[in-house]
Amino acid sequence: MEKNILVSEKVVLNKVKLNYYGNGLFVPSAYDDTSDKKEYSCYVYLDKDNDQHMKYKDQIMKIINDFCKKNGVDSISDAAKFIVDGDKEILKINAKAKRENKPAPNTDLLKNSYRLKLKNKEMPRFISPSRELVNDPILLEKLFYKGCYIHVIFRINEYNFKGNGLTTALDTICFAAKGDKIEFYKSVHEHLEDEANFVIELDDFEIDEITASKQNENVVIENKLF
Repeated sequence: MEKNILVSEKVVLNKVKLNYYGNGLFVPSAYDDTSDKKEYSCYVYLDKDNDQHMKYKDQIMKIINDFCKKNGVDSISDAAKFIVDGDKEILKINAKAKRENKPAPNTDLLKNSYRLKLKNKEMPRFISPSRELVNDPILLEKLFYKGCYIHVIFRINEYNFKGNGLTTALDTICFAAKGDKIEFYKSVHEHLEDEANFVIELDDFEIDEITASKQNENVVIENKLF
């Protein structure tokens, strides 16, 4: 019998805005109170007015469409829940708020964008602008704040547990550029100075792929083409 090879496609996104709930990017957490499945997770946003971002979106949608055709799946949204059209999501959010007679939440991040949810049971690699692996929890929280821009590597993986679908496997996050903070995130480390005093002076750069190689206890990051 021919072995069924599941989809596993690598995707690289350059300079996309980062967001996450609580400290869920650094500490694995469950999706809700009823689940014991804990994962590291974050959101990134593709700007509809950014030509390169739309090329990323087209790349992702091709993977999803090919999967749907192969498996006879009619609904793309059912097959790949990790990507949503932000403008359509805003309509759903506002309609729900109206039904429940509640004020609509701030949806500015979703406007004119696609939102991707990236996650993994294993902690992703965090890479500094100097191409070094970052493990220190204090530096992680300061460098990868909500609203900064990152380069990110992840995989789109097929699963066939209780039905077929696609999910993401977050692999590597690299700091790309400063951005406006989405919200103030109070560190769990009480002794840290105010985050407003933490200034990063960096040049922007892009990646095609990041690979890490250990040299003693240091990790050197090199740029390599796919």
